[in-house]
Amino acid sequence: MLRIAIVGARQKRQGTGPWIANAFKKAGCHVVAVLGTQPETANQAKDELHRRFGIDCEAYVSLSQLIAEQEVDVLAICSPARFHREHLQAALEANLHVFCEKPLWYDPPMLKDSSGLEAEVKTLCEGFLERNRLLELNTQWPCTLGYFWALYPELKGIPTQSLKMRLSPVSQGPIMVVDSAPHILSLLQALLGVGTVHAVSMEPLPVTEKSEGDAEDRSLKFIYRHGGGESDVELILRRCLEQPRPAWYSINGRKIRREVTLPAYTIEFVSETGRVKAEDPLLLRVFEFVQAIQSQQVTNCDAIVSDMVALAKLARAVQDTA
Repeated sequence: MLRIAIVGARQKRQGTGPWIANAFKKAGCHVVAVLGTQPETANQAKDELHRRFGIDCEAYVSLSQLIAEQEVDVLAICSPARFHREHLQAALEANLHVFCEKPLWYDPPMLKDSSGLEAEVKTLCEGFLERNRLLELNTQWPCTLGYFWALYPELKGIPTQSLKMRLSPVSQGPIMVVDSAPHILSLLQALLGVGTVHAVSMEPLPVTEKSEGDAEDRSLKFIYRHGGGESDVELILRRCLEQPRPAWYSINGRKIRREVTLPAYTIEFVSETGRVKAEDPLLLRVFEFVQAIQSQQVTNCDAIVSDMVALAKLARAVQDTA
């Protein structure tokens, strides 16, 4: 049984920590500890996990103390992205597997100069690889591709010429891209393998619906160059502050839309001609990660490095045109 520690286990804003903790529990793991910034918030997270999911764990405000006092196999990093780098380094030094909320990390210098970013990410990933520890990001959208193929079986195996995705972040400006672009990049990697981003352009979208759009809305277009050639990509970002937030994607012009029913959080994917019930992609992703550890899969350095380089390039494009 893998023993899990959760960094950032409160759902203060859009936090996924509580849901990731519950997903690890459902995957047969033991959540042993949570890390917060203050004793009060750490204990709140601990109490909330017990109340909502029946998870009994200890609360800490020091990661080094947590690692020293608890037997931990996996660190799930669900804290704000600006803190990820220090938690990643601590996990590496402690020889822990890591399940990291996307992006791998983010800081403002990425928008100005990412010349050293590729080398820095590569060094980190190779550290996990050398220690036989798995580092993966919480990329859920590839887990929905099975539903896409179920709705469009005729497209399976056909090269992806175009990918278009609409997401509904609550953030603004370049942070919209930092929060959202990892989703479409993970789909591209799942469909086409590791690639690079080129010919990035961004334009504002008109406000057509006051309930789900504003002046921050953007259309981000680029070319994804990969081993099989090039594909056209568009990421549509329309701010939406209310749950459930709209989301859909299309491959080669064929579209599926996510429908979420609250409060049960049941999920269906809907096409032009049908619909399928779906498992929670977060749960599927955590199960994948646990199985990857059990089967001794290794960290995919190339995928993580190319993802971060592409993310920085896309975020800078928004910054430069803001």
